[in-house]
Amino acid sequence: MPVKRNQSHVVDSIQRFLTHFAISYAFSIL
Repeated sequence: MPVKRNQSHVVDSIQRFLTHFAISYAFSIL
């Protein structure tokens, strides 16, 4: 696998995790 592709996959996974965490945090406030 190309290194850039792998890094992009990692970044996408992190962004998805942060988005999920942010949504869960927002719902906990509401």
